[in-house]
Amino acid sequence: MLVRCSRLIAVVIAAALLAACGETGSRNAQIPAAQSVASGFGATSSSRQLSPSSAIVPDRIMVIVMENHSFDDIIGATNPNGYTLLTPFLTQAAQTDRLATMYFGVAHPSLPNYVSMIAGNYFGVHDDNSSCYAVPPQKPCHAFNGKNLVDSLEAAGISWNSYNESMPYDGFLGAQYPLKGDGLYRQKHDPFVYFKDIATNKARLSHIKTFVDLKNTLNNGALPRFSFIVPNECHDMHGAVGFCNFSNDKLIREGDAAVQRLVQTIISSGSFTNRSLLFIVFDEGDNNLGCCDGPPLQSGGHLPAILITSSPGFVASAQPYNHYSLLSTIETVWNLPKIGYTSDTKNVKPMLDLLP
Repeated sequence: MLVRCSRLIAVVIAAALLAACGETGSRNAQIPAAQSVASGFGATSSSRQLSPSSAIVPDRIMVIVMENHSFDDIIGATNPNGYTLLTPFLTQAAQTDRLATMYFGVAHPSLPNYVSMIAGNYFGVHDDNSSCYAVPPQKPCHAFNGKNLVDSLEAAGISWNSYNESMPYDGFLGAQYPLKGDGLYRQKHDPFVYFKDIATNKARLSHIKTFVDLKNTLNNGALPRFSFIVPNECHDMHGAVGFCNFSNDKLIREGDAAVQRLVQTIISSGSFTNRSLLFIVFDEGDNNLGCCDGPPLQSGGHLPAILITSSPGFVASAQPYNHYSLLSTIETVWNLPKIGYTSDTKNVKPMLDLLP
């Protein structure tokens, strides 16, 4: 039987976070009462302090990014009658796999969070403007010249792809697709095309792929070593005018079912080995809580973050983490250079205590 996370626990922790971070304005204020989140799941927070040398070297790392919901909106969330789980898959995964109970977004709205996952920096962005490399051109727009994860992966000879549901073809540079309504594919959820050394490089741009490619690659057991996977607006819990004008509860239910199908397809494929890591994270929540070099009073909120591996056993970590920490984890286990805020190793820690 599933054990539901108490919303009261989340409220208490949010208050503690506000006291710890919001009032001080410090980027790196430590968060009291963190242990209580893990205890709400009947488990003790992981206390393993793994060194980079003792962390596993994964065959593959996959990151699935969902949208716009805080921790207590997802983990153990029920419909108004209080008896039916809205997220049976994600709630069960949070109780049986590996859960970061104190994971945060970096900023608002979506774009800066996606960018921070691959660059360790949100570049001061607080909007969802399109890429300056969009076709046709969009104004206002953003273009980034900083180092990104692709630079590091390719320098190390590590294969990569980004997979985007409802994108019409590989290397697509349009701001959205279809053009009607809100679209299902949105460029703001595709951070790679904002970087000059990707968007203007045909070879790199060919790694920005569709879900058709993802399906074919999984069928062939040939997923690259790093995959960044983005469901469309109807499957990531965001919603899209003209396609899925659902209630919030229905968006959550549909998203939970969609990510379950996606995860089951991945883990049943030959690409998911005993040394593979599959992260499920959300981009931003409904408040400004944060940690780990996120901007004071402007961070992206308390979020669900789940790691699925082939190793049995539940692990919960109450260490403060954010999207920079996710990137730092990838860099650490593959011995890649630290970029952006991940180079602040005092305040931005890799999520090693969640690893098998």
